[in-house]
Amino acid sequence: QMDFKGHFALDAGRCHPLTVLDDHSRYAVGLYACGDERTGTVQGRLSEVFRRYGLPERMLMDNGSPWGDDGTHPYTPLTVWLLRLGVGVSHGRPYHPQTQGKDERFHRTLGAEVLRY
Repeated sequence: QMDFKGHFALDAGRCHPLTVLDDHSRYAVGLYACGDERTGTVQGRLSEVFRRYGLPERMLMDNGSPWGDDGTHPYTPLTVWLLRLGVGVSHGRPYHPQTQGKDERFHRTLGAEVLRY
């Protein structure tokens, strides 16, 4: 599973936390403070994850940018890249965050921990 946990303001712009979880173990294989939510940024971070842990069989994501579609195109540049690597792509039902419940729960814990400091 992967998702952005919204964004928060910094002096020099915004931080977009990207989380990548192993769906079976719930282990966070990637947690990155990204400067944007663009395809190239996500590809770079996923490349790091794949080099370290190998390619997953499938990735689950919501329909938001950059992995979702606008309803007229079924594939984005990021999903095409994943498919070319041999990684299956699954999207959650629109407006149904429970599909990515593990990632949403991780975001809640992450937010609580950040607020402690």
